[in-house]
Amino acid sequence: GSKDRLSNSTRVLGRRLSGMRGVSRCEVYPEEIHGFFNMHWRPGYQGLRQDIFDFFSAHDTEARSQTDTPHAEVTA
Repeated sequence: GSKDRLSNSTRVLGRRLSGMRGVSRCEVYPEEIHGFFNMHWRPGYQGLRQDIFDFFSAHDTEARSQTDTPHAEVTA
């Protein structure tokens, strides 16, 4: 978040990763503090969680293949 004292380091790393192979995304959430992804009461929490889910859904082929394949029904 923008209130995190490490947010500048996040931006530097984001620029470095964007210049490399692969897919990356760097987002600094306005007014959020360090570690807010573990604080469900913070305003940016839901947006961050959704962004993480969307990123992995779009770019994690193994996870996508597991969710695209029907699973066998388990009966007791």
